[in-house]
Amino acid sequence: MNELEGVLERTEFRYEIVHHQKPILSREDGMNYFGIEAGQTAPTFILKTDKGYFVFIVSGKRDKLDLKK
Repeated sequence: MNELEGVLERTEFRYEIVHHQKPILSREDGMNYFGIEAGQTAPTFILKTDKGYFVFIVSGKRDKLDLKK
């Protein structure tokens, strides 16, 4: 997480890292934690690859994200 924060600090973008009392690892976890519907969630994945960082923000209405594609 420290490396990610360092990258964000060097950009001009505003950001906020939100820490939760317990891990939210699925749409269902988010729905239960916040008491919201699936369509109100926006699972976010930050991936580091040999080509750099990639961020995926998807609608909670989607079933699954196929990372192989």
